[in-house]
Amino acid sequence: MKYFLFFYLVFPISLLGQNYITVSGTISDIGSGEQLIGATVYSALSKIGTSANSYGFYSIRLPKGKNTLQVSYVGYQTLQSDMLLTKDTTVNFNLQTALKLDEVTVTGTGNRNSHPYFSGMNMMKLDMAKMADIPVILGERDLLKTIQYLPGIKGGAENTAGYNVRGGSSDQNQILLDGVPVYNVCHLMGFFSVFNGEAIKNAELYKGGIPARYGGHLSSVLDVTMKEGNLKNRRVPFSLVLLPGVFRWKGL
Repeated sequence: MKYFLFFYLVFPISLLGQNYITVSGTISDIGSGEQLIGATVYSALSKIGTSANSYGFYSIRLPKGKNTLQVSYVGYQTLQSDMLLTKDTTVNFNLQTALKLDEVTVTGTGNRNSHPYFSGMNMMKLDMAKMADIPVILGERDLLKTIQYLPGIKGGAENTAGYNVRGGSSDQNQILLDGVPVYNVCHLMGFFSVFNGEAIKNAELYKGGIPARYGGHLSSVLDVTMKEGNLKNRRVPFSLVLLPGVFRWKGL
C-alpha cells in the first residue's frame, strides 16, 4: 500500500515535469549591446509570457515541441523566433530599433521678455485700468485695498488699507513712491491710503526674491511710479466718497 501511494503521487509528477522545459537568456540592443530591462517574451501557442529583469535576463517554462516566441520592447522591432524545444536551453535575443532619427535642432525666433531681476512669479505688475473696475462700497478705489485681492496677500484690519504678505506684518512691507520710501501710507485711521489712483502710472509688487537694490524689508516691496502730468491739457477730476463728512478732491 505504501509503495502504491508513492508511485501514484511521485510518478505522475515526474512525467508532468518531463513535458516542460525552461528557456532562458538575455535580451539586448543589437547595436550597443545594452540589456533591455522589462522586455517581454510571449508564446502565442501556449499563452505564456514573461518579462526581463533589471539585468535583461528572462526565464520561461514552455511545453516540449514546436513553439514560437515573440520578443518585444518599446521602440524596437518585434522579433519572432520559431524553435523546436526538446530540452532546457539558453537563447539570447538581440532587438533592433524600430525607427532611427537624425539629430533634431530646434531654433527659436521669438524674443523672450523677462524681468531683469527675477522670475515673474514673484513680481506682479498692477494694471491701473483694471483697478478702476473693482467695485467699491462706501469708499473709493484705492491701490492698497486692491493689493489685498492678490494671491498670498491678506488685508489688515477690516476695511483698512494695510496688508500682510505671506504671514508677515504690515511693517515688513517697503513702499516706495518714485523711489522714495513712504513710512506713513494711511490716513483717517487707516481707512484710506495716501496714493491718488488717478495719478499713479505704474505699480509693481514684489512678494519674493526681492532684488538687492531694494533691501531693508522682509515681506514685500511696493514700487509706485507717478504720472509725469500733462502740461498741455489741464483737467481737475474729483470724487465724492459716501462716508459722513468726507469730500475729497483729486487734482492732477
